[in-house]
Amino acid sequence: MPPLAKIPRQETGVSGGKATITDAMLRTWKALDQAGIKTAGGLDGVARRDNVPARALKNYLRADGSLTQLGEDRLAPGGKATITDAMLQTWKALGQAGIAAAGGLDGVAKRDNVRVAALRSYLRADGRLTQLGEDRLAPGRKAKITDAMLQTWKVLGQAGIEAAGGLDGVAKRDNVRATALRHYLRADGSLTQLGEDRLAPSGKATITDAMLQTWKALGHEGIKAVGGLDGVAKRDNVPAGALKNYLRADGRLTQLGEDRLNPDGKATITDAMLRTWKALGRAGIEAAGGLDGVAKRDKIPAGTLKNYLRADGRLTQYGENRLLRKAGAQPM
Repeated sequence: MPPLAKIPRQETGVSGGKATITDAMLRTWKALDQAGIKTAGGLDGVARRDNVPARALKNYLRADGSLTQLGEDRLAPGGKATITDAMLQTWKALGQAGIAAAGGLDGVAKRDNVRVAALRSYLRADGRLTQLGEDRLAPGRKAKITDAMLQTWKVLGQAGIEAAGGLDGVAKRDNVRATALRHYLRADGSLTQLGEDRLAPSGKATITDAMLQTWKALGHEGIKAVGGLDGVAKRDNVPAGALKNYLRADGRLTQLGEDRLNPDGKATITDAMLRTWKALGRAGIEAAGGLDGVAKRDKIPAGTLKNYLRADGRLTQYGENRLLRKAGAQPM
């Protein structure tokens, strides 16, 4: 049995001073094996020793010392396949017995080389697709969310939502995307701040640089104290959707917010950059820390980069058109 390595505590602003689970922790836990975990007092003991939430640890580590599929995916993100509509159709045909035969959802994810967390967004253990999966296979028939829908949902209350089968049931009944509905409606029957803003758009303040500086000084605890990002938006009378473009729940400004406070010294996007980004692919973008990471690395405003590049590694139509014009072709 390997020696029990002590992982330094890492204050991250997580409630109660808990540390964030890192890749280094996963590697250390993977080396513990079952005996090492038992010596530490089981999974709860490992969590207590390393100052992480036990529920979070159990998403990554099993009592027998093996990492869950989610943990394995995190340590080896490269080479994972993108979930396709064909996969969804195959999974839909499996049924509960087929999923059980493959080793459960983790087994299906391993077999088809996709991230288990991503698979669970689309597929349930009983063999049914989630509402998100159903929406993806039938996108053309979905209705747009209207203000009238928001007003109807607002009067449902928690009991009305439960009677309809939860948020997924409301989405199915009203033929809207479940993910889109969740931007506006909570399971307790209240509208999100985004929903409230949409029904009462007038009278909202414009976000200023002074606001960004104030929000930056709040920190994680300050944001929690006023009721999270929605609470900050309500207090400062700004649209929650707009605020979330600039501020994260952990108290840090987004790259867009940082760019706005520090506009000087940013580079101009060139055609050479577009070609380089186009060659990155999804894995290259993820390795750089996402679109914000690419923007930071190449010293350009994140908001501008997102006009040209998608998170999946493809250029936007705007980006493709720019390269086509330079090549003398007719843009689309």
